[in-house]
Amino acid sequence: MGELRGVVSISGEPIQRLEAYMLEGLVARLATTGSSIYKSLQSREPESYDFLSYDYLLHEVCPYFKFGYMSANGAIAEAMKDEERIHIIDFEIGEGSQWVALIQAFAARPGGAPDIRITVLVMDPISSGFSVEVEAENLDVRIGEALGVNFAYMLHHLPDESVSTENHRDRVLRIVKSLSPKVVTLVEQ
Repeated sequence: MGELRGVVSISGEPIQRLEAYMLEGLVARLATTGSSIYKSLQSREPESYDFLSYDYLLHEVCPYFKFGYMSANGAIAEAMKDEERIHIIDFEIGEGSQWVALIQAFAARPGGAPDIRITVLVMDPISSGFSVEVEAENLDVRIGEALGVNFAYMLHHLPDESVSTENHRDRVLRIVKSLSPKVVTLVEQ
């Protein structure tokens, strides 16, 4: 491993970065220090304006993101087609563009649009040291609302037992299950 460290770099060419991440993963697995390695390897995000423009450009040139959002919206629309009161809990809204098309589709429904609430949770397990503070009572789930939960491109960021003894991913999924949502969507790379 010492020899490999001399030829890999997290700021080098793509293959060097991949090799560096794989090497650090091996080291973390052997030393059981996954959470601290995971946090140290995260690249710095660009400033908010730059990030939004990069993110927008990525979504424009890569149809997979749009396809994922459209598929999730389709599942939500189908599950909620007869509902008059809808509550969607979105784990990590990103730029929010996913919801424009769904809200427009609901608005065009025969018989009128339903009441829609969207609760957004910004999950930041990296900077918060993996303390993912999601509690069922803070999600404002109300009787009489059809509940949908959306995990778009974020569930893989929540650490599981391979990173920490505290399995935050499992805890969040158990909370969601306890809410008995009508639909849960999962979009990942």
